[in-house]
Amino acid sequence: MRKIGLTWVALFVVLGSVLGVRQDAVAALRTIKVNIPSCLCLDISTTVRFSLKHLEGVKAVLANAIIQSAIITFDDEKTSYDQIKDTLIRDRVYIVGEPEYLK
Repeated sequence: MRKIGLTWVALFVVLGSVLGVRQDAVAALRTIKVNIPSCLCLDISTTVRFSLKHLEGVKAVLANAIIQSAIITFDDEKTSYDQIKDTLIRDRVYIVGEPEYLK
């Protein structure tokens, strides 16, 4: 009987640690919306997506020339808003104002 009890305890410890690590990984994702007034054509939208695609931690980029903005999902443990902004500035894409945090 004691062996079964220890087995259950070990199982709960393992499951708890696995689920805890998974929860931390999900909690680190951030989604922001940034205003890019120079985003007037599809070329700028492509530039935004291509620039950020190579930045570690960026998971998704949706740039829209019609509303002149981009929605960016990134892992805030691997990259930051400042790194995203610097990368875009390097490629001559300028963000106006502060980002809007969506989640």
